[in-house]
Amino acid sequence: MGQLTKREATPTNTDAALEALLPLSGPSSTWQSREAPGLETTTTLHWTNGARLTGTKEQAQRALQAVDESLRIASPRDVGLWLTKCRALTAMAQDDGNELTASAYLEKLMPYPADVVKHTLETWPDCNTFFPKWNELREIMDQHVTRRNNMKAALEAALRGD
Repeated sequence: MGQLTKREATPTNTDAALEALLPLSGPSSTWQSREAPGLETTTTLHWTNGARLTGTKEQAQRALQAVDESLRIASPRDVGLWLTKCRALTAMAQDDGNELTASAYLEKLMPYPADVVKHTLETWPDCNTFFPKWNELREIMDQHVTRRNNMKAALEAALRGD
C-alpha cells in the first residue's frame, strides 16, 4: 500500500488516497468523517450507486485490490496490544476492567480493518479521559468501513458493467 502512505497514515487519508485511485465518475455526496471524538471533522467525497468506469478495467482492478487491502484485518495479537494500550492510558469504570470485557472488545474489533482499529484506539486517549464504550468506537470505525465498502461496491458494479 506504498502509494497510500505518503501522507500521515490515518484512515481518512487512506480513504482519500483510495478515492483518488478510483477510475469512476458519477454521483457522489459529502461525507462527514472524524478520526475520534474531539478531533476536527473533515468533509470529503465518496462514490454512490450509479458510478461508471472512466479508466481501464486494469485501473479499476488495481483500485479494487487497493480497497480490498485497506479492508484487511489485524491479528488478534495486534488488536489486543492496541486495546491494552488504550485501556492503560484512559480511566476505566470499576466494572470495565475485567477479562470478560477485554475479550468482548477484542471480539467486536476483529472484523474491522487494521488501520482503522489501530488509529482509533491509539488516538482515543489523546482526546478522551475515559475508556470508550463500544458504541463510541463503532461509530468512528463504521464511517471508514462504510466508505470503503461503498468504493468496493462501486468498482465491482462498474467492472460488471452495471
